[in-house]
Amino acid sequence: MTALRVEGARLRYPGARAPAVDGVSLALALGTFTALVGKNGSGKSSLLTLLGGIRRPDAGDAWAGDARLADLPRDRVARQVAFLPARAVAPPDCTGLEVALVGRHPFGRGLLLERDDDVRAAEAALARAGALPFRDRLAGTLSGGERQRVLVARALCQGTSALLLDEPTSAQDPGHALDLFALFAALAREGRTVVVATHDLNAAARHADRLVALDAGRVVADGVPADVLAPAPLRAVFDVEAVVGRDGDAVYAVPRRRAGGGPA
Repeated sequence: MTALRVEGARLRYPGARAPAVDGVSLALALGTFTALVGKNGSGKSSLLTLLGGIRRPDAGDAWAGDARLADLPRDRVARQVAFLPARAVAPPDCTGLEVALVGRHPFGRGLLLERDDDVRAAEAALARAGALPFRDRLAGTLSGGERQRVLVARALCQGTSALLLDEPTSAQDPGHALDLFALFAALAREGRTVVVATHDLNAAARHADRLVALDAGRVVADGVPADVLAPAPLRAVFDVEAVVGRDGDAVYAVPRRRAGGGPA
């Protein structure tokens, strides 16, 4: 069953010379983990905002199931799709628990309106994101990586069938980054649709079912990790020559130099 999709989606920001998303059609099924990869400015974040109903496309459509996102009230979208932007903010004077409870807002609860089951849901989300030790810590006292895990817990606490995350491991050390990618894969196995925009190609290739590579707002490669994390696509998408290998069933790539021969 298709959970989210865009059809011929196009988005151009005011004053931009070229569209950020240029005619993309993409269908995302329930129970799958998809990683969006590409260079800076390739359109990954913009595509996430269209899939999450944060922005409306200038052309084409975005859908959640059989409903056009543009036709749905914002609170109904938020009960189906959780969206964590790359620069999400955790109020510094809120505890980790209070930040996670913000995820209950689409249901008319959170921050003084929550019930016992909301608190239990927030604690469970904090635990899954590796952030339960920060339950009673003020967000302003946390490191960037710790705060990021609390924000992932906030998205989990929405309890949505789809989860969209923009660079959710950018502030994580390697161990916690692996933990989060393993969590995203587990959520997909539980039946959720998970979409992550990331520059961590090797973690994405190890854990995601599908890689979608973007360049200049267009999809230029789409498939299982072994098909996308290959020398030709890496050269076309990232302009790098890379050594590609396998670690068991997982594929990995080590960029060596720019495709034109200069330093990587």
